[in-house]
Amino acid sequence: MMNTEEIIEKLKGLDLSKYPFNEVQALINEFDSLKVVRLSLKPNTLITRVRRGRGYSKRKDVSYPPREFCKTCQRATLPGQTMFYGTLSDSDTAPLDNRTIALSECSTLTKQGITSRGIEHFTVSNWVVVKDIRVVAIVDDVTFESVSNNELLQSLKKIYCDLKTEPDFDEYARFVAEEFSKVVGNEYDYLISAAIADAYVNRVKFDGIAYPSVRMGGQAGMNLALKADIADERLMLYRTAEMTLYKNGEKSLAVIDRVSDMQSWNYNDTLQNENIDVLAHIGVRDLAELEEIN
Repeated sequence: MMNTEEIIEKLKGLDLSKYPFNEVQALINEFDSLKVVRLSLKPNTLITRVRRGRGYSKRKDVSYPPREFCKTCQRATLPGQTMFYGTLSDSDTAPLDNRTIALSECSTLTKQGITSRGIEHFTVSNWVVVKDIRVVAIVDDVTFESVSNNELLQSLKKIYCDLKTEPDFDEYARFVAEEFSKVVGNEYDYLISAAIADAYVNRVKFDGIAYPSVRMGGQAGMNLALKADIADERLMLYRTAEMTLYKNGEKSLAVIDRVSDMQSWNYNDTLQNENIDVLAHIGVRDLAELEEIN
């Protein structure tokens, strides 16, 4: 039987472009039953999800994608699997923090970098927990060490430090944190983190995974991936809103345009636009200068 260091070295040595799923899964199964940082999401906890586009009129439109559309690896899902991806924060500005993280994760303009320009439309959905949800928090004491504006991450790091009594646990936890925080160039680079998430939710039977946002540099809160049946049973959708992102290089602005009446799914205009000079904020003379991103 291999020790923790040997398993990690073998995982790091794999050519992930060949999608060696069986080998990755077998190696992950070699890890001993090690301590993890647990996070319990209590009723009334706010979770936010953002989806590109607008005009959605059903709960399923803003929830997790159908399994048949999930054909590639994501940070916490293997091909053929679906999870409810959302964002989580315990700060006083949770709604804004959650929305900022979610937007950074799914925006094409954000992914294109600091010089990108354009207009992009999204639908924001806010959900509340109605029954306790038990997740694994992917943290250690080194990853995103310099981040100081993430209260949830700081509290989880303290729990990690209290648990850090066994060398194998420390080594394992740091490896997992590295996998969930690495910048990827190809979707197969997610294979190890996705297989680890699969082991937590399908073998150890946790409800989901929480991990810092790479695109936000670990700031503001955490990403969340929940099993589809847990989202169905333990989350209540209470609000959706349509939002527009205006981006002109380093200058950007996200504006809530319309909020949905959850009984009828009719979207009603907000007053926010009337109080914001979008052109002045992003430094253009006419919005026609910015191409709309589909």
